[in-house]
Amino acid sequence: MFNLFQRIGKALMTPIAVLPVAALLLRLGFGDIFDGQIAEIMKAARGCHFFKS
Repeated sequence: MFNLFQRIGKALMTPIAVLPVAALLLRLGFGDIFDGQIAEIMKAARGCHFFKS
């Protein structure tokens, strides 16, 4: 039983660790902070995680 809970906890750690980074990419990708090529890189990084179509 403990092993099951341990596996569930490990599975939840990755999304929780990635969410702050993804939120920063989302914010920096709007283009009002950076201009030019940096904004395009941020928009591409934002798009691959949040706005898949």
